[in-house]
Amino acid sequence: MTTLGNNIRTARRDAKRTRREEEGRDWLKRTRIDAPPGITQAEAAARAGMKQPQWTLYETGRLTPTIGTLRRVAVALGVTVETLLTEGEER
Repeated sequence: MTTLGNNIRTARRDAKRTRREEEGRDWLKRTRIDAPPGITQAEAAARAGMKQPQWTLYETGRLTPTIGTLRRVAVALGVTVETLLTEGEER
């Protein structure tokens, strides 16, 4: 296999991984927006007992929520923890 062929294969693999990561990060944002009546980050954060910058870290995937945080987020959005976890896996 040529170096060019290896580079192309690596680039394709990396692009797929990046798309999956981006889609995986968006699950919390999509869930928040779909939650009636489509609340803002600040509103969702306040309902979950946290500040908006912390919520942003969870939505962007820079911080992983604990199970306790997931429970608070689920209550804030009016969904179950299971819904949050399966939304993150399916997308």
